Amino acid sequence: MRAWPLLLILFAACATTPVSPPAPVQKKTIVRKNPPTAPKRREATPALTQQLNQEGIVILDVRSVEEFFNGHVKGAQNIDFLKGDFEQKVSKLDKTKHYLLYCASGNRAGKARQFFLARGLKADVLEPFDTLKSQGAPIEGLSP
Repeated sequence: MRAWPLLLILFAACATTPVSPPAPVQKKTIVRKNPPTAPKRREATPALTQQLNQEGIVILDVRSVEEFFNGHVKGAQNIDFLKGDFEQKVSKLDKTKHYLLYCASGNRAGKARQFFLARGLKADVLEPFDTLKSQGAPIEGLSP
């Protein structure tokens, strides 16, 4: 027996059977109960404010130039501890000033402090940058 006529009949039956369109997809609206807001800047602690605003204080960021431009303590100057011209830049600093040094973790600032002290400069190490930021130190740069 030939299957041809049977297949032709089945094909014709399928082609003429109406197909209902798919149900429309409903869009869900997401409503946030508490929309995200920018984190509020903390006020600097009184001790930190006093330390940063002392007369004759110079704040030095000894991180790389890239780190400095991505955010630094307001008013800080940058002298990259890992650059070859670090010693030359330090030799030009005013010996009558008191320098507060900071970096990302405290390692470079600690080494830079020893370098400063060996050359007769007054220097202390501040907290690491992220800690200063969390304590409310005024920050400027690309991502304050």
